[in-house]
Amino acid sequence: MERGILSIDASSQPLRIVVARIDQGKVEIAEEHRLSLPFLFWTAHDSLTNAVDFSATELGASESLVDSTFSDSLHSELHQLKTAIERLETPWYDSVLIVPEEQYLSLNIDLPFNDPKQIRKVLELEVQDLVPFQVEDFLIDYRVVGAREDGRFDIHVGMIPKSSMRHILNVCKAAGFDPQLVSAPSGILGAPICLAPSYFPENAAFIWAHYPVFAIAFCINGNIVLDRMVKDIPPGLAETNGSFPSTVHHKRVLQELKLTLASVERRYEKKVEKVYVFGNSLERSALQNVLARPVEALETGEFVKLDGTDPHLAGLGAIYVETGQQEALTNFRCGEFAFRPHLRELFIGMRALAPYLSALLGFVLFTLIFLFQIRSSRISDLKQHINSTVKATLGESSVREGTELSVLESEISAVESRLQDIGSLSSLSVLDAFLETSQDFQKVKKLVSVDEIEIKENRITIKGAAPDYTAIDTVKNAFAAKPETY
Repeated sequence: MERGILSIDASSQPLRIVVARIDQGKVEIAEEHRLSLPFLFWTAHDSLTNAVDFSATELGASESLVDSTFSDSLHSELHQLKTAIERLETPWYDSVLIVPEEQYLSLNIDLPFNDPKQIRKVLELEVQDLVPFQVEDFLIDYRVVGAREDGRFDIHVGMIPKSSMRHILNVCKAAGFDPQLVSAPSGILGAPICLAPSYFPENAAFIWAHYPVFAIAFCINGNIVLDRMVKDIPPGLAETNGSFPSTVHHKRVLQELKLTLASVERRYEKKVEKVYVFGNSLERSALQNVLARPVEALETGEFVKLDGTDPHLAGLGAIYVETGQQEALTNFRCGEFAFRPHLRELFIGMRALAPYLSALLGFVLFTLIFLFQIRSSRISDLKQHINSTVKATLGESSVREGTELSVLESEISAVESRLQDIGSLSSLSVLDAFLETSQDFQKVKKLVSVDEIEIKENRITIKGAAPDYTAIDTVKNAFAAKPETY
């Protein structure tokens, strides 16, 4: 079965979980689920969400610094997400997460180089000069999006609090997935260019209008170079019986989009030729009047095969994990939160090789068992042969099964002892022979000098010095006179 890509859009409610497949430039949704999880990825108040321990296996099992009701809500939502992922029927191999836009900030800076090492050295200082808050607590992602006419390089910078990213990844880990791509909604809006590069003009704007979240991304010279997030009033203050907010806030969003458009055209000295809009939270005519640009409504279904008509970004996000496609404008799997797929890929590879490894292991075990049986049979045959030989030699009654070797050893020791007794032809022991020899030498000690006497078995060897052959003959005659001893 073909595997898909797990893509989760948590930027709006209800949260969307889809498993998508990319086929010939179009995303096909193989499976889709919706969950109402308003607080799980909510990072606006990190002091609340980060105080909850997601490692607890039961609701309320952790000691939290936050209100127990809020903690229970988070654990309940986590359980729903984990259960939904576990019950997916379509296999998937990678994942994408689109997070809410709270505290997301983006900007573009110019640098005289595009080397990653040099950029990392100066990026934090460059950004700090442009923002009124300390950036050391923010996760900074950058992307070289193009070269300027003056030879400098255009660097897109996206920022999110590290505490928010830490909370998001804790949720992902507890839910059972590790996203390769984590981005805000505006970072995904370049997907239509990946899917239909020849359809759009070189300079265009893409707007995702899903009240209360409005995301915009700008394409200059065919590349997505800049994005912004605009949020309207909280959902609780909006009209509840329609898709559009009140006229006052409607104008506020349009004004933000107009200022952003003017800033982009001034920076790049290019005119945005057309504006493309996903979603139905902005009136097309009002948007066209304010921006003074042609506006075309885009349906997600033009790029993603959907079962329903309700648009979402989850399907578009899947395109960025395909090999050969361009990168998303922002991916917060960087720095200390970098995506490290080595162990995961190793696990996937081992799982794919499991049938072959099992077969190899089975063959090795069979070989070992076969060799063991052969050697056991040989040892058994050898024992039987030894037993029969010993019994034939020593008799049936003297040998019990299993004691053959000990019986042989005792018999061999007895034979060796008897051979030692009968191996010498001398009638005297060594000490007796030495005594007799010493006494007999007293008779001839003036004739010769003795240096060494060696007595071995039935032979006596005497080494010394004699003045002449007559002395030697005298010694020989003295020993010959006692034939009973020598």
